[in-house]
Amino acid sequence: MGTAVVYDGNEALELIDEDEPEVVILDLKLPEIDGVEMLKHIKKSHPDVPVVILSGGGQEKEFNACAQLGAFACLKKPVDIKILTDTISQAHKLRKTEN
Repeated sequence: MGTAVVYDGNEALELIDEDEPEVVILDLKLPEIDGVEMLKHIKKSHPDVPVVILSGGGQEKEFNACAQLGAFACLKKPVDIKILTDTISQAHKLRKTEN
């Protein structure tokens, strides 16, 4: 699975619209557009793309909103690399199964 890294919400939206990814890993704290707004856009324009949300502690309200919007998973930072890897793998398998 290839990767691409972007540093703000606008860059992410452009990349996602140009080349739909298999899985998106999204931080809630982003310059320009916050993660919840990004998730709304992704789920509206690319509903089949699984989105894994990452954020520091104290984000329960945002995690609940993301779950309601269709996030595949919400993980608190710092996240164990095995948990993150397993979550990405599960999201990727789900995407492959649906297509």
